[in-house]
Amino acid sequence: MKCGMIQDLLPLYYENLTSQESNQEIETHLNTCKICAEFYETIKSNPTTQEIPNHDIQPLKKIKKSVMIKAIVSFFVGAVLLASIFLFLFWGVIPAKQEDIQVSYTAEMLENGDYEIDFAFSATGNWILNSRVKRTENSFYQEELKLYCVKKIPYDNRETGDFSLGFVKTEPFSEEDILIIDYRDKDITYSLKEIAEQAGLQ
Repeated sequence: MKCGMIQDLLPLYYENLTSQESNQEIETHLNTCKICAEFYETIKSNPTTQEIPNHDIQPLKKIKKSVMIKAIVSFFVGAVLLASIFLFLFWGVIPAKQEDIQVSYTAEMLENGDYEIDFAFSATGNWILNSRVKRTENSFYQEELKLYCVKKIPYDNRETGDFSLGFVKTEPFSEEDILIIDYRDKDITYSLKEIAEQAGLQ
């Protein structure tokens, strides 16, 4: 090695930061070069005043900066992921699957002669039920019901969110009167006319 390179490595050599192969090269050079040997003696006698050459420090700074950037990116990615999981599980944006919901209905004629069908919905398992209903303004029913589940955590005292949805008409239900339940895995359509007929109302 040339003297300039040896002198650049001597502070690292003094701190035992060089490799075994570099140590052999340095020691061989020191035995044959009086100038570098004196330079090394200066380092040993004044260790606190010696600094690692700047071109040796720069790669370490770049590595440190790269690690810091990766850590920051990883933190934000993790935060976004956790926030997404929280939203999906606890804010009720997960569409319910058919197997997650129990549906029942009753049909009867009211005292005033109106026809009434009531649906009851409840979540199965460890879920809390949310619902969103899209109603039409027509003379017949074409309801679209979207059901969403919220994860119920331990010691959660929230209600399960069971709810009912009623349909009342002064005249018999027709073919146009339907309820569509929009599940995550499929859509189920209930004919209100068929339900009324099964109950013997019409």
